[in-house]
Amino acid sequence: NVFNIANWLKDLPFSLTKDQLNALKDIEKDLHSKEAKRRVIMGDVGCGKTLVLLGAALMVYPKQAILMAPTSILAYQLYEEAKKFLPDFMNILFIKGGKKEKDLEQNIQKANLVIGTHALIHLESHNAVLVMIDEQHRFGSAQREKIHSLNKQEFAPHFIQFSATPIPRTLSMIQSELLNFSFIKQMPFKKDITTYCIQNEG
Repeated sequence: NVFNIANWLKDLPFSLTKDQLNALKDIEKDLHSKEAKRRVIMGDVGCGKTLVLLGAALMVYPKQAILMAPTSILAYQLYEEAKKFLPDFMNILFIKGGKKEKDLEQNIQKANLVIGTHALIHLESHNAVLVMIDEQHRFGSAQREKIHSLNKQEFAPHFIQFSATPIPRTLSMIQSELLNFSFIKQMPFKKDITTYCIQNEG
């Protein structure tokens, strides 16, 4: 079952763009499928991909989603955004690289959303029904497939990759219809930019 995110969207302090909403509808359609779907969400920096991935994570509640980011800074930023915008009933876990934390495996089993870097590849296993990768062009294909394959359930998880600049292999797979894609063109808001001409006297 797909968790209804209508109330969450309504309670956000801003409205999502039409492209963001369409991307969420595409993901919802994928999640209703009995077969594991693969999708790429494309859009420039600042187009609002983060809210789409948070909405996707909420859709699979109370089951688990995993989000892998290329750097610890970006992963922590995503964790902060998740804590800020997702409902309090979502159990969100941030995994740091390096030293293995005590009771990590137990905490992972309890989490609804697990966020981390490539350190996630070294997990023993996960129960995620949805695996997401942010800035997919910064990961090798082996890394992307590794996190996807750690799922030990009977059914493979759905797979969503987010990128402003998809790698050629990804674009080729889209053209061959091996991957579904959603394109976010519309920016959430326009910045008012004022240009000043300063004359240097003397």
